[in-house]
Amino acid sequence: MKRLLTGAVFVLCMALSGCFGDSDESSTKAPSEKPEAVSEAPADTDAAAKDDGAPAASVIKLSITPFANPESVLFDEGRNQYYVSEATFSVPQGGGKIALLDGDGKLIKPDWITGLNHPKGLGMTGDKLFVSDVTEVVEIDIPSGQIVERYKIEGALFLNDVTVSPDGDVYISDTLTNQITKIGPDGAVEAWLKDDKLDNPNGVLVHDGALYVAAWGKVEGTTADDLGKAKPIGRLMKVSLEDKSITVLSKGPVGNLDGLEADKDGNFWVSDWISGHLYLMGADGAILKNYDMAKVFGIDSAQGLADIEYKASTGEIWAPMMMKGSVLVLSEEALKAID
Repeated sequence: MKRLLTGAVFVLCMALSGCFGDSDESSTKAPSEKPEAVSEAPADTDAAAKDDGAPAASVIKLSITPFANPESVLFDEGRNQYYVSEATFSVPQGGGKIALLDGDGKLIKPDWITGLNHPKGLGMTGDKLFVSDVTEVVEIDIPSGQIVERYKIEGALFLNDVTVSPDGDVYISDTLTNQITKIGPDGAVEAWLKDDKLDNPNGVLVHDGALYVAAWGKVEGTTADDLGKAKPIGRLMKVSLEDKSITVLSKGPVGNLDGLEADKDGNFWVSDWISGHLYLMGADGAILKNYDMAKVFGIDSAQGLADIEYKASTGEIWAPMMMKGSVLVLSEEALKAID
């Protein structure tokens, strides 16, 4: 069963415009290859963005390569380091990994954690790092860099994002089953909420005492291939941690939403995997800014803009470009300066 499901993830990558034909060479390099150094803005973004009137180089502070289909970035403030999950779709099973970067974005341990399948969302509490991996959640002891537990999630099909509450509860979305699973501090696994109103949840974030959800949009079917056929109608939602009631915040359809991060002003940065757009949304779900990142970068497509990380202290958005094999560090100030 597990082999079938991880194969379905590979099908999804091919369905969504192809991980190989359209991606940069760096996205499919063997995991054992030595990583390149952190660089300035990539060559294809040196020119000014065609329609937005701002140099892409002013938005992109760093371009970090190579990664094998990077899906999620997480900043560990206490240790001043970053974790990047790599789905590595070129390997059907067992090739997924997590890379370790220092506080400046230097790739210091490209194979920090190996032996995963297609890891996606990352969440942390204390010395524990939690990673979603198709049908299980993997717990990693950060100081030792060792996998200490694998939580099998019954009925899981496509575990996706991970978020952790202040009291140590871990919430994991399953985009194909409309379920959010909770793992308590004691390791107890609970099917916390299963509801079609979640509209195939992707990004999740515990913020201000509630669980916020960035939905992919209704999927007709239960295979990974069906995700690529979903209409761009996902919305931003808010779920009560007390009674699990669901409130749709967006006033209308937004897109196939993925990453979800709160900024220092009480708004949300939300990525759209399919269109490559990056949205700034208010706490009420209103779209304050809508950036077509392909135009901002001056490239043909930004498809694969995945699970972003927001660093409030520096005003940076760390954007994994899943189809390009890179992580781009964006200046929030420069981005907001674009009309």
